Amino acid sequence: MDFGIAGRVAAGGSAARPNRIVGTPGYISPEAARGDAPSPVMDVFAAAVMLSEMLSGQRLNYDPDPWRAVRRAMEQTLDPPADLGPDSDDALRAVLLRGLARESAQRWSDAKAFHDALAAWLHPAGEAPDAGEGGNATLEFLLRRMRHRSDFPAMADSVARIQRMTQSENESLTTLSNEILKDVALTNKLLRLVNTVQFSHAGGGHISTVSRAVALVGFGGIRNLALSLVLLERMENKHHAQRLKEEFLRALMAGSLARELCLVPRENEESFLATMFQGLGRLLAEFYLPEEAQQVRRVVRPERGMGEQAAPPMSEAAASAQVLGLSYESLGLGVARQWGFPDSLQRSMQRPDGDAPARLVEHSTDRMRWLGRASNDVADVILNSDPAEAHAKVRAMAQRYARALGARPRPSRPRPTKRGSG
Repeated sequence: MDFGIAGRVAAGGSAARPNRIVGTPGYISPEAARGDAPSPVMDVFAAAVMLSEMLSGQRLNYDPDPWRAVRRAMEQTLDPPADLGPDSDDALRAVLLRGLARESAQRWSDAKAFHDALAAWLHPAGEAPDAGEGGNATLEFLLRRMRHRSDFPAMADSVARIQRMTQSENESLTTLSNEILKDVALTNKLLRLVNTVQFSHAGGGHISTVSRAVALVGFGGIRNLALSLVLLERMENKHHAQRLKEEFLRALMAGSLARELCLVPRENEESFLATMFQGLGRLLAEFYLPEEAQQVRRVVRPERGMGEQAAPPMSEAAASAQVLGLSYESLGLGVARQWGFPDSLQRSMQRPDGDAPARLVEHSTDRMRWLGRASNDVADVILNSDPAEAHAKVRAMAQRYARALGARPRPSRPRPTKRGSG
């Protein structure tokens, strides 16, 4: 703010006409360049110029000769660059164009009106900040970025429809079946899944219709299967396919492990979904915010150059909070609330802190939280450890979580060695 050239606006809304041109070349409005009296719309123009430059990374009216910049502002219309970055759209461009209007009467009347227009763009109708998050601006900003990807709104719509139908007491199996049939990929994957050993023994043979699959698995099971399949089906990006494939493998491995370790059969599918979605924030970041996700990985596992001292270790939660402004878990929970996940599932998605309890966890939600943390930790070790060290690390984790989950780690068996290797 350059208060050295600020002008006091009189009660009538304008100040006395200055005797000279006052303003910063490159940001000066057309009427200021003509020497008109200061007014709030001049500041609106300057702010619109700055916002255009911040979005595009390009100067809008720069010239080594300041007088040429002043003359250009007075005689030419300044339009924002064509490329305003991935987070912009036509609605934002319209806000900027009005702020840059050559005629002062066509601009936003003052900074408050400009602010309100930008706030309306940031929070469209029906997308107000979540009160439970205290209007978390960081979460809203990241959600805005993800919504600009065409597949994210489609995925959110699919998830919301499935949620509404599986939670409603008025929906029938036929209605839910018809909804699933709208998505060919989801239909095929669902039928393949219910014909696996896990389900086919209960179905009495091959299952060939969605209605029979829904009747077999039930509303809750269909919701869990559909949510996981929709998430994986939508996330396909060839530019970083290998990284996404690894992350999907890790999430599915963790979910499958949780399902196997679950002691309560009716909680099998819920445990699978809760465990997989404990990594929802990481999955979303890898797909929609790949540069930030890569930066988080570098902070968690920093590379050390020749002669350099290793950076202190940092947890993924702390690293993601440092890079994104909020942790992966907070991002995942924020999206889960937007998608209308049940409260029980949202609670199960929260990783517990501290050491694992020394006795069996009785409460269902707490048990799933610990099961999810244990399964995700094991999956991380398997995928990120040297194969020679993975066995010992997994066994140590099994002993750490065994009592809390009611599981018994298998006794260690001697591993064969080559003759003469010691």
